[in-house]
Amino acid sequence: KVTSLDITIPELKSALTAPAAVTATPGSMARGKAVLARMVAALGGEAAVDAVKATRSTSSGSRRTPQGEMNTKVTQTVAYPDRLRQELSLPMGQIVVVLSGNSGFVTTPMGTQPLPDSQRGEVARALKRQAIALAQRRGDPSVTAQHVGIEEVGGAKADVLVLTVDGEESRLFVDQASGRVVRQLYAGSTQAGPGEFSGTYSDFRPVAGDLTLPFHVETRFNGELQSSSTVEEIVINPEVTATLFAKPEEAEGGEGNPGGKI
Repeated sequence: KVTSLDITIPELKSALTAPAAVTATPGSMARGKAVLARMVAALGGEAAVDAVKATRSTSSGSRRTPQGEMNTKVTQTVAYPDRLRQELSLPMGQIVVVLSGNSGFVTTPMGTQPLPDSQRGEVARALKRQAIALAQRRGDPSVTAQHVGIEEVGGAKADVLVLTVDGEESRLFVDQASGRVVRQLYAGSTQAGPGEFSGTYSDFRPVAGDLTLPFHVETRFNGELQSSSTVEEIVINPEVTATLFAKPEEAEGGEGNPGGKI
């Protein structure tokens, strides 16, 4: 007898990341907009945020994998609004993940292949959730914030926002005293299936004079610690060339003008 099994991983609905039975009102939306404005001010202000064209960060830490806990070294370059290169140094070798607009690829010791649509979507959504990216889109009608309550994060009160970016919902926790984003909840999936991710941010330091960014990040999935990383350096507006976001064969001069600045 053959029994058909549905092994499709169900899409995680926004109900997991948004408080239940919360109806948007003009008041909650206005308060959400005000909290976002405080977040922008805490980052360094509109002028400092808008001046950021690219960032490069280097961090080290550990992450849980199917093979066990591994020490990692990560160099991440972002060219706003939609290009990212992440270089992960792992015990088994280096992995490079690149997002360039609507396309992307991943390079491992086994070679280079297109980034699967599901993974490309996850990377694109993660980029849009970054504090600088959110701040730069503060006037975009595709970005909305609804104030839904107050909760404690690390012993301090934080305003809770239901954030919608291009139709995708997450929950943002903004410290009432400082205006800094101290936590973010969002839907996602791992090899174990769908669930809720939580990113907690701390150790805020000044960068490039005006900006203030977190230097420690912990990520949990359904409450279990997945990774912990400490930033060693953040460079604002480094020189970024198109070769960073080109496939290896293209970076060698096969197409276009990959060496030009972007």
